Amino acid sequence: MSSLQGFCLVAPPGLCDDNFFRTVVLVIEHDDEGAVGVILNRPTSDPVDDVMRLLDDDAVDLERPTSELIYYGGPVPGPLVVIHTLAEYSEREILPGVYFASQKNNLQHVIGMSASPYRVYSGYAGWEAGQLEGELQRGGWFVVPHDPTASQPDLFAETEHMWREMKSSVGMEILGDSISSNSFPQDPSVN
Repeated sequence: MSSLQGFCLVAPPGLCDDNFFRTVVLVIEHDDEGAVGVILNRPTSDPVDDVMRLLDDDAVDLERPTSELIYYGGPVPGPLVVIHTLAEYSEREILPGVYFASQKNNLQHVIGMSASPYRVYSGYAGWEAGQLEGELQRGGWFVVPHDPTASQPDLFAETEHMWREMKSSVGMEILGDSISSNSFPQDPSVN
């Protein structure tokens, strides 16, 4: 299977796993050893400014204080990471013009001094070698290439309706005209 780096995984309506219920996951890395991604549409109530001040007693003064929230990136604990648009403060390019960083210095620069879009995540989604491929074969995810020119939401845009919009961009093509995805209950076990 080709690498899915930069693609979005959209949870199907029937996925009941609380970790991924109605989520959109951006795949940051995918190779023979497994895959790593972050959930794009799960904001927490933790402000980025508060957490940045806790990272270091000598924390950088924020030139641009923010009301941004940290997002829940997934069930696997890990360092804070940021998805952003500044190549000079990145450790990996995910998509053309979209970058990943987890080093503290890069986080501080992106958050404290940037007027460019970014999003901070705590935790991540991870799959062992072959695990994601198995989930895909069983229909566990819709795979959507990120295309900012299409009707898909921006990676940094409001996330409240992201899952519904992403699902609609491909879901009806997959599900067919005979099934209304709006009729899926939040808990399919009530059918």
